[in-house]
Amino acid sequence: MSVEKAENNMDKDKLYRNIDVCEEVITYIDTNMEDVSKRNEQIELLIQLKKLTDSTYEELRLIGNQGLLLPNIGAAFGNISYSIERIINHKDKFVQIFKYDIHESLERMKMLTNCQYNIINSQENMLKERQRVENELKKLHNAPRKEYKYKVSIMVPAYNQLEYTKKTIESIYKYTDFSHEDVELITMNNGSSDGTEEYFESLPNEKKFSFKFNTLPLHISSQFYEGKYFVVVSNDVLVTPGWLELLWECLESADDIGMVVPTCNADSISELQGIEIPYANRLGNEEEVEDFAYRYNSHDCSRWEERSLLMPFVSMVRSDLWSLGIEDPCFIKGQFIDDNNSTFLRRTGWRMILAKNVFLHHYGSITFNKTVRFSYRDALEEMREVYALKWGVDPWNSRGELRARYYVPDILSNKKIRILWVEPRFGVCYTQVKNKFKLLGAEEIESVAVVLDEQYIPDADGLFDEVLRLGDIAVLGGRDKEGFDFIGFGEYIDKIIIHNSMDILDILRKLIKKDGCMVIPIMNYYNLICVCGFLREILESSFKNQGKYIDMDKFMDELEKKFEGNNSDFLSVYDGSINIDEEEGKMIKNIFASGRGDVGMREILRIFMWWMIVKA
Repeated sequence: MSVEKAENNMDKDKLYRNIDVCEEVITYIDTNMEDVSKRNEQIELLIQLKKLTDSTYEELRLIGNQGLLLPNIGAAFGNISYSIERIINHKDKFVQIFKYDIHESLERMKMLTNCQYNIINSQENMLKERQRVENELKKLHNAPRKEYKYKVSIMVPAYNQLEYTKKTIESIYKYTDFSHEDVELITMNNGSSDGTEEYFESLPNEKKFSFKFNTLPLHISSQFYEGKYFVVVSNDVLVTPGWLELLWECLESADDIGMVVPTCNADSISELQGIEIPYANRLGNEEEVEDFAYRYNSHDCSRWEERSLLMPFVSMVRSDLWSLGIEDPCFIKGQFIDDNNSTFLRRTGWRMILAKNVFLHHYGSITFNKTVRFSYRDALEEMREVYALKWGVDPWNSRGELRARYYVPDILSNKKIRILWVEPRFGVCYTQVKNKFKLLGAEEIESVAVVLDEQYIPDADGLFDEVLRLGDIAVLGGRDKEGFDFIGFGEYIDKIIIHNSMDILDILRKLIKKDGCMVIPIMNYYNLICVCGFLREILESSFKNQGKYIDMDKFMDELEKKFEGNNSDFLSVYDGSINIDEEEGKMIKNIFASGRGDVGMREILRIFMWWMIVKA
């Protein structure tokens, strides 16, 4: 068997031919792997193959800007070259490197090339692929469970930060029970240059991957993890006593749970997933983390929060679910890949749980340095466009969340709660309220969504018991005699009313139960943050004032008249409870320090929004 030398001028057909050659060589060696007498012949074949992968990598590097995934396809060829080089220098590791590294690189280049030329080449093909994965995820609900060799496969990917990686691995070995041989550890060096590869090689686990070039996906092909559940632990995390058993307990509690994520320190996670900690977030705090986690971690299932969106610094997922391909390689810079994965799960009826009874420490805010922050902003916008192209909606403006945690009364009048939610979108605020009622002691929650923008019906279908369109509100008012304990909104009321009649509120008010309430979020466009944004948009010549279509003073008067005579009240939300960036903070400080404006204006500037609480 021989390997032809690659020609110049890379094109699609040539790329496929080169992949076929790689696969042919690898398959041939696979069939003779046990025959040690052929090892020299196999190494000679790999040396020939390296000439092909070297030249392909170089050609793709030069034309990488001609296709979204071409740089990562090239990196896969480069990683095969690197693996062959390691085999030449470490012949005793032939089987390990060939079995894991080379096979994984081949799978990646095949997957990425198919995606480049057969999926993202047209909007129609992208939609078909998205629907294919959604259909597979839906079918999995009724599929028989597979048998797995292990209970859990734990994966630790690392790109430099060796000091933190060592702490992560040490904590895993300390707080994970490997004695029953039902848990496997998989390590992946993803392009590190700081000794990570050598450190991983020193560990006793069998499955080790090592790549020269850092590429996405971070995870490995499903053929390599053999656990019923697949856990990914970031290399800047300290796991804690009981962590794996507690996550396992949550995921095993219901057949429709697809992903479980623990909580961590609030300064290293978004989406209100973290908690405040009584110690400093610094390297060397292992004893403090351990002491805190011993007291904190428990089997308290009341602290399981259902979420519509999760940012997993650590996650436990069903392996059969993950193997269906929800991780999209088009998110080449990583941002919004979690939003994409959450969207797949949300729309196909797989619940996501934030297990707040399990604490792990995350150093994230430390390892995320200033250099990364600047490139991170650019990558955010680029990957935001990728998400919008795939799903047809903007990932930030579609979350159905507000800049303050949704107001819920602390009194529970019934064990069975009925919630009506208007325009939930991705359902972030709705799940906040649902979790709060569960924490208050609700044993059964029935939910109905009213969707104004039909693009979000698939999201609502995965979250609510019943989904109605805007036109159904009047019908609901006529047929629903039981009423609702809580009525909420996934958008500020002016943005809902702007397209519809104020009469919607009349219908909704009549649906409130005797001891229930409707909580209306109202944006204050005179807030200093909005004023600063307004001024900034004028300077950038891109004026898009969200409140320009209505007179807010008049609108507030109408709201007060609408509920005049009813038991209603306003709650103000101040900027002190909201994160603002450094530039906005300086503007607030300067204006207040100057003493300009009367007390009333200063107060208005500080109020970000109001909750209008309407009772029956």
